[in-house]
Amino acid sequence: MKARSFLLFWTFAICACPLLAQSDLAASVASAKTLNDKQEYMAAAAAFHEVQGMALREGNTEVYFKSVIAEGECYYMLNLVTDLWKSLTKAREVYNRYADSRDSETRLKWKEAVCKLEGSYYFCMSDVDPSAFQKAESAYNRCLNLIDNMDEDDMELGVIIHRELLSLYYKQKKYNKASAEADSVFNYYYWVLGYVDMPRSSADERMNQAFVDAFLCKAMVLGRLKRFAEAQKVLSELPEKCDSLPSVLRTRGKLLMMQYDYDGTDRRAEAMAYYSRYISSMKRQADEQLEQMTDKQREQYWLNLHDFLFDCYRLEDYAPEMLYDLALFSKGFLLEYHNKDRKESTWKDVQKALDEHSCAIEFVQYNGKNDARKLGALVLTKQCERPRFLHIVDVDSLMKFRLRKWVRLNMALVSDYGVDKNAIYNDPDLPKQIWTDELLEVTQGATKVYFSADGLLHQLAIEYMMTDSCRSCHRLTSTRRLLDRSKPMNQKKMLLMGGVDYASPVIARSKDNDVYAYRFLQEIADGFDYLPGTQREIDSILSLRKSDQDLKIEGIAASDYVFRTLANHYPMVHVATHGYFGGEIEDGSRLQSVLRDNSMSQSGLAFAGAQFALRDSTHNPIFADGLLSAKEIATISLDSVELMVLSACQTGLGFITADGVYGIQRALKQAGVKALIVSLWSVNDKATSLLMMYFYDNLKNDENADVYNAFMKARQQLKDTKGYVFNEKRMSSEYINLYAAPQYMNAFILIDVK
Repeated sequence: MKARSFLLFWTFAICACPLLAQSDLAASVASAKTLNDKQEYMAAAAAFHEVQGMALREGNTEVYFKSVIAEGECYYMLNLVTDLWKSLTKAREVYNRYADSRDSETRLKWKEAVCKLEGSYYFCMSDVDPSAFQKAESAYNRCLNLIDNMDEDDMELGVIIHRELLSLYYKQKKYNKASAEADSVFNYYYWVLGYVDMPRSSADERMNQAFVDAFLCKAMVLGRLKRFAEAQKVLSELPEKCDSLPSVLRTRGKLLMMQYDYDGTDRRAEAMAYYSRYISSMKRQADEQLEQMTDKQREQYWLNLHDFLFDCYRLEDYAPEMLYDLALFSKGFLLEYHNKDRKESTWKDVQKALDEHSCAIEFVQYNGKNDARKLGALVLTKQCERPRFLHIVDVDSLMKFRLRKWVRLNMALVSDYGVDKNAIYNDPDLPKQIWTDELLEVTQGATKVYFSADGLLHQLAIEYMMTDSCRSCHRLTSTRRLLDRSKPMNQKKMLLMGGVDYASPVIARSKDNDVYAYRFLQEIADGFDYLPGTQREIDSILSLRKSDQDLKIEGIAASDYVFRTLANHYPMVHVATHGYFGGEIEDGSRLQSVLRDNSMSQSGLAFAGAQFALRDSTHNPIFADGLLSAKEIATISLDSVELMVLSACQTGLGFITADGVYGIQRALKQAGVKALIVSLWSVNDKATSLLMMYFYDNLKNDENADVYNAFMKARQQLKDTKGYVFNEKRMSSEYINLYAAPQYMNAFILIDVK
């Protein structure tokens, strides 16, 4: 858990400078602080950057230095390592240039701030560089050595540093060292600050939360050290009114499960009781508060729930009903917070929606005994008395599954090479690792399987790996989608965008651009080449449909502004362009934090002018740039779109989280799109055009507008497509199936198509 941004010095800066308090600079500082307090760190960082310019113009080096530190701490909270490094470099330069002209007390505080920021940088780097742990530890300890504990601000900074060290050691599983840091934090809140029984301000509430966190951190570290009785005693010392807090309930349950794993003490009934109370509390909180929360607060709320999910699923087959209901509550719930007609669903509601020939599966990835990653399945059929929980596979062993002599699944998942995708879906044994004999048996012969993915399954097209050819597999964001009313899709009109001109300038029509997405793409992308196949694709689809209500947008007109403006007027939208996902997932299965503002900025679609804007060094990124990031897509109203087809690369990828895939597919669902066709990897231009042609032709000729059958038939047609290929070894042309390989057939998946 990261400590809050280090902004203690601003109180001193403003109060001690009466002239500053009346200036625009003071107002800008206050505004930046407010954004930081609201956890709007990206906006706060930009505000502190503006403060730097104002401070320099007024010759105020004190405020300039502190705003550099503050900007860096905002980047720390966002895990933006590159930007954090720039802030750290600038802070060192400012210190070296101006510190000697300060008095000794100020110089000491400046040095403390630089050491803290250095520790923040190496803490972030520890995710990718193991050696950074030691560097972060060294920086934090240097900061502690500088601190004068007689100073109130220094005492608070010291506690922040101890919390950072606690997180650092806990992350490394150095629980003895973490215990010493937890004691320091605990003693400060317990003996120095105490608990405010009648909080009268948000500051009091934040202090109380920190007070409770100190108890929970100490208890969890004691639990990791197998000192369970001491851990429970720590929790018993919390004020009585804290006993019903969700975080306390969750921690009590987790400690009981940790002890069960360690010595077999079976108190699962008590753990389940705590978890049940926790679930009720979280549901009540969601109903009461979610509408009023900011996006960042919603994400924080869901990150906390995600941590709990890992705890709760340790109950496994002990409480399958509760776990199925929890999966329904959690998966994709953030996508529906704005739906005023939403209601709580249970496994019994889903069961009623099934017929005799169908089943529902909620896959769940969680941490089992000794924190080993597990993949489980909660299974419902029409006939079962209650859901069944099955252990499917250990995630780490699955990721190491050897597809060929030199290729493992974890490497093939993140590979861009078609040969590696073929290795995944051609392997005869891999499907049995997921669609196990026990799982197929429990589904009681259902011919239609509805499943909701989790964890690594978001990266695998397991619907094409079903070992029983008599069964069809339908991917849903949640099996709760089975409760939605089904009706034939409206095919009367369609918006088609393709043949995009990326290289020409486009008039910027707005100032609400995703600045981070632009900066991110500038660093990683060579640009976007023209895709001639997309022009042929939309022309062919338009000619095939022969509908005078269809609208084709191409060339320089195919801008993100046009997409924003027109898409919601069409029940069917087809976009043929470049998609991108620039995030890095270590092995395709590790869950990512959603707290980073940039998580939804690292995937998106390219529209007209994108290439020009990226290569234009004078472009102001606050203006439209031809890039439509997932973060921007999520803000568009698309609730009239029944089917969105993204004929582009990597549109199904994103950061894997407890709430699904944080990327384009999530953004479109959040915007209101009912069903999606997206891709999991870079796609072949010609194969994609053919697949789409077959699909729309099948759909046009189907009176029921059955999207699933039309698409599955199109995949088979693509597989059967033949053509002449020159064989260099035989020096002759061969008439063969051109696109029968999985790299062509399995690239696209359907989401929420029933």
